[in-house]
Amino acid sequence: MTFNEYLYARPNMDDLERDFKKLVNQFHSASTSNKQLLIISEIEQLRGEYDSMFNICMIRHNINSKDEFYEKEYEFFNLNNPKYQELVTTYHQALLNSQFKDDLIKDKGILLFDLAEISQKTFKPEILEDLQLENQLCSEYNKIKAQAKIELRGEEYNLSTISKLFESPDRNIRKESVNAFYNFFAERVDEFDDIFDRLVKVRTRIAHKLGYENFVDLGYARMSRTDYNQNDVAQFRKQILEHVSPFISKLKERQRKRLGLDTLYFYDEIFDYNSGNPMPKGNPDWIVNHAKTMYKELSPETHEFFTYMNDNNLMDLVAKDGKSMGGYCTFIKKYKSPFIFSNFN
Repeated sequence: MTFNEYLYARPNMDDLERDFKKLVNQFHSASTSNKQLLIISEIEQLRGEYDSMFNICMIRHNINSKDEFYEKEYEFFNLNNPKYQELVTTYHQALLNSQFKDDLIKDKGILLFDLAEISQKTFKPEILEDLQLENQLCSEYNKIKAQAKIELRGEEYNLSTISKLFESPDRNIRKESVNAFYNFFAERVDEFDDIFDRLVKVRTRIAHKLGYENFVDLGYARMSRTDYNQNDVAQFRKQILEHVSPFISKLKERQRKRLGLDTLYFYDEIFDYNSGNPMPKGNPDWIVNHAKTMYKELSPETHEFFTYMNDNNLMDLVAKDGKSMGGYCTFIKKYKSPFIFSNFN
C-alpha cells in the first residue's frame, strides 16, 4: 500500500476510553508478570491504532493545510489528544506501581519506565482544557505560516520557497528576499503577538498547576529529557559562547573578505562564494533518483529501505502552496512505516 491508500478513520474516544480502562484494570489485578506483559501488548496495540490515525491526519494536514477535511480532523485531535494523554498517564502509573516491576524492566527495558515516570510530571486532569487551548493556539500559528503568500519581482512564494533566493549571487535579490520574508511576520505582528501572549499565559498556567515555577522545566519533561536538564544546557550554551562563537566570527570575517564586502550583513550570511553557493544539479526527481543509486551501492539493507519508502510514497519532500514549514520524520505504527516530511526548494 502507498501512503495515499492508508486508511484513516477518526478514533472513537468512548470506545478507546472503555477499552483502555478495562485493560489497565486487568493489569492491576494480573497475578503474574507474564499476564501483565500480555496486557502491555494489548494496550500498545490500542495506542498504536490511535497514534497511527493521528500521524496520518497530521501528515496530510501538514502537506495541505487548505484541505478542509483534515483541518477538521486535526481540530478533533487538538481537543482529544489531552484526553488520550490522560489515559496513557494512568497506564504509565500502573507500570510504575506494578508488583512485578523488576521483571517487566528485564523484558521491556528501563527506558519505558523512565518515560512513564516523566509522563507523571506533565499531566493532571486539571490542565485538560488548558492543553486544548494550547493545541489550538499552536495550530493557529502554524496555519498562518503554512498559507503565507509573498510577492517578489512578479513571482509568488511561501516561507519555504522564498529561502532559495537567500543564496542568490545578486546581493539586491538576497536583501529583497530576506526582507520580504521578515516583513511577512512584521505585517502580522499584532496577530502573532496575540497568539504568543496567550500561549505564554496558558503554558505558565499549566506549569503552575503541575507544580513548576515556570514552563522551562515542564518543557524539558515534555520532550522526554531524562538525562539532562536546563542547567546542563546552560553550561553547553556557555561553552558555545566561549569556544565556538569566536571561531565562527573568524570564519565570518574570512567570508566578508572573500566576498569583497565592507560589511557582512544578515542577508549576506548564507552566501559563501562570489562564484555562487553549491546548487543541486537537477530537480527533486533527479535528486531522489541519484539517492536511490547511492543507497543501492551502500548496502542491500539501505537499498531495500529507500526503495520501500520511495515506492510507497512515504516521503513528501517538495515545498508547495499550503504546505506547512519545516521537516520531520515520524512513524505510522499500524503500517510499520516511517514517513519523511520536508520542504525542498
